Amino acid sequence: MREDIRKIRGFWLEVPFFGTRVEQFVAERWYVILLLPFLYWVALGVWTGRQSLFLNATSFLRSPYILSLGAALYLAAAAFSFWQSTVRKTFSTVVESGIISDSPESIKALIAASSRFEAMMRSRFRFIPIAAVFLSTLIVNGRFGGLDQTQPAKAFGAFMANVFILLGAYAVGAGAWSLLSAARWIAMLSHDDMLSIQPGHSDGCCGLKGIGDCCLQSAVPLLIGMVLCLAWINGPHLRFFQSSKEFGQWDVIVFFSYAMMATLFVLACTLVFLPVRGLHDRLVAYKRTRDLEFTKALSTETARIRETLTSADDNGVVRISGRLKIIHALDPENLRLAG
Repeated sequence: MREDIRKIRGFWLEVPFFGTRVEQFVAERWYVILLLPFLYWVALGVWTGRQSLFLNATSFLRSPYILSLGAALYLAAAAFSFWQSTVRKTFSTVVESGIISDSPESIKALIAASSRFEAMMRSRFRFIPIAAVFLSTLIVNGRFGGLDQTQPAKAFGAFMANVFILLGAYAVGAGAWSLLSAARWIAMLSHDDMLSIQPGHSDGCCGLKGIGDCCLQSAVPLLIGMVLCLAWINGPHLRFFQSSKEFGQWDVIVFFSYAMMATLFVLACTLVFLPVRGLHDRLVAYKRTRDLEFTKALSTETARIRETLTSADDNGVVRISGRLKIIHALDPENLRLAG
């Protein structure tokens, strides 16, 4: 059994959260990858040695929308990495923390469920969100106009910007699939009896707080995107955006931002509430059962107290008083059951 526990720990410390090794490689080094576009244009300026050419090729970098998008992607990538670390830490220690009981049956069930997690991450269906984000980016990017053919340097810089934006769209779609797959997997796990309910646990959630944290943190990258959309919607009232050349197309930006914010809101709610719905139902049912047991035990002892008082049995009163203290200690409210 110890070998199986070590196997579980090793699996979750190394399991990929993306479909291919290339995607996983990029995800693990996102802070370097996001710097590549900027390093590219700096190298372009040094190579050409002409300031005017460099300024034309990098003019899009001075767009407030591009700058805010880059900042949001950087923060979202950081939040995603933090969520991924939390998932690895939580499920690599599920047996030690008591989330999963240490029975051989539960451990074998977890190993099988972990294999399904990896299969879900590698599923071909992951190309659906990737394609959706990719096509949406193409449509929106095309709506803002094509390349400026009258200035080759500027046109080339815009072309490379589009390439990096589309690569970023692919990364966003791949990350969305990873978040959704993890949420689906936790949702399936939450209905399984292998998850152990621990009344009186110090986390106040019957020992299942770690799973709840995984769900809450999965929504943080989406919240960052919602804040970005909110900033774009209020662009006319923010001096930072008013100087942008895209300001004349504000109606398109607002429509796109509203659509994206609504989509991100629905996804965030799905990631947070859907996975733990099964856990909540189990905890409510567990608490209801314990309430009924407590009520039945209390009623039984109350009837015995009446009989003892009627018979004037002092020793019996003392014994029943001791039992009442034990029953009170088993009150579900004292055990801090969630629900």
